[in-house]
Amino acid sequence: MHLAANLELQLLTMKNRTGARCRSASRRSLLPGFGRMQQRNAASHNPVQPACVDPVEVKRQFGDALCFWGFIDELHTLPFGTPDDVRREVIKRLKTIGKQGGLILAPTHHVQLDTPLENFWAMQKTIAETPCASLKNC
Repeated sequence: MHLAANLELQLLTMKNRTGARCRSASRRSLLPGFGRMQQRNAASHNPVQPACVDPVEVKRQFGDALCFWGFIDELHTLPFGTPDDVRREVIKRLKTIGKQGGLILAPTHHVQLDTPLENFWAMQKTIAETPCASLKNC
């Protein structure tokens, strides 16, 4: 058995014995695996990189069962976009994936060293200052 599959089986066996909920983490696209996670009572998944999966499709298929952590593009928008690009992406994620909860909006893992501070602060400020009530369908 593949090492990752064996470890996943051991963790899920332990989870099922204790009734604990788990958090999944992976650097690859796991859209096919989200259904398995849902069946196994996972609570959340980190990271979710928007360059790897369609954020709206992930929310549509699994948003009622899983909480997602990430969805701010740390490979393109955050390091290479403008502060306005970052603000637009934050608002877009809040309006689409964030509606009805289930989103911890953040860079996928961590902010890369080549990210301009202006972009980091634009992300942080937009998240902090955008109340859900100001977004349609939230």
